[in-house]
Amino acid sequence: MQDRAMLVLYYSCGLRRNEGINVLTTDIDLNKRILFVREGKFGKQRYVPFTEKSKKYLDEYLIKGRRQFISKSSTKRRKTLFISYRGEKLESQSLLNRLKFLGEKAKIKRNIGLHLLRHSIATHLLNNGMSIYDIATFLGHNSIETTQIYTHISHNDIL
Repeated sequence: MQDRAMLVLYYSCGLRRNEGINVLTTDIDLNKRILFVREGKFGKQRYVPFTEKSKKYLDEYLIKGRRQFISKSSTKRRKTLFISYRGEKLESQSLLNRLKFLGEKAKIKRNIGLHLLRHSIATHLLNNGMSIYDIATFLGHNSIETTQIYTHISHNDIL
C-alpha cells in the first residue's frame, strides 16, 4: 500500500523528492482532493489537486497501510505520511531505493527515479491539453522555461 501511495503522490501530484518526503498526514484533504505542499523549493508553498483514483489509494494507505507502521513507532502522533517499518520518518533515499526496486520488478529498463515521475506527469498533462502556464503553477515553477525543460518543448511550441 505504501508503494502505491508513493507512486500516486509523486506522479499524480508532480512532487519533488523533498516535497514528498515532508508531506504530513494533515497536508492531505481527501474530501477536497487537495494536497498542501508546505516545503517546496525555496520555501514556496502550493496546493496540488489529485484525482479520485489517487484519493482512493491515499485513503487506503492512511487507513490500513500506514497504521501497521505507526503501531511500531515510539510516538503514536507521528504526522509524516511516509514512515519506515520501524515507525520512523522515512528517508528520501529509502523512497528512491524502493522506486528503483519497483522499476526492476516491473522490468523497466530505463534508469528510474522520483524526478522522472515529475517529468512524466508534466508531459502527460501537456499532451492532454493543459496549458504550459497551468503546468508551471502545478509544479511550483517560477518560470515557463523550467517547465519547458520538463515537458521537452520549445518556445515555438507554446505560441
